[in-house]
Amino acid sequence: MAEKDAENLVWQEDAMIVSNGPKDMSEEMLIAFLEENGKLEILHVFPGRKPGTFLVYCENEIDFEDVQRMCQNNPLKGNQLKVDRIKEINSVQVKNVSSNVSSDSLRRYFGNSKRSSGGDISSVLQQTSDTYIISFKEACVVLNVCRMPHQLEGVKLDVQPFWKPPEENIISKQQVHDYSLPTKFHLNFLKKHRTD
Repeated sequence: MAEKDAENLVWQEDAMIVSNGPKDMSEEMLIAFLEENGKLEILHVFPGRKPGTFLVYCENEIDFEDVQRMCQNNPLKGNQLKVDRIKEINSVQVKNVSSNVSSDSLRRYFGNSKRSSGGDISSVLQQTSDTYIISFKEACVVLNVCRMPHQLEGVKLDVQPFWKPPEENIISKQQVHDYSLPTKFHLNFLKKHRTD
């Protein structure tokens, strides 16, 4: 298995993607629903790219089976929420970056834990003229970075966790088969050594 695929096996245990919510679902509505019905302590909620989709950080490790069951049994405004695990998030998307700010400046700023609550950086990639993806070596700094205000060159930055939609975070069926299907040798061995 390739090293890149192996990364998909590291799940964020205290975060989840909640989708299929009503189009008018607000962060407050979702927090109230999850805390009341799921008995979860919500730390922070970030809106997703599509209406009705949110990234939710919790205080403790999430019991995904319990949360999925709760969402199946308690629709929100007629919608059965979908809960997905997410690959560990170690990147932030930084928008509204001034043209005067270089990628090296961003690396120095977000690499300085005292200035930005950041940490060691593995990469800084420019997405558009004013948007960058900054990846940290440790995922644990992402929430802290996103919870505080940031300003460079007198311009307020918009900093959000950078995460991929659930369909990009799951292991493909082929990868599952690569692990699950026994080889012909193993099948023959099992047949020969059957104990029943």
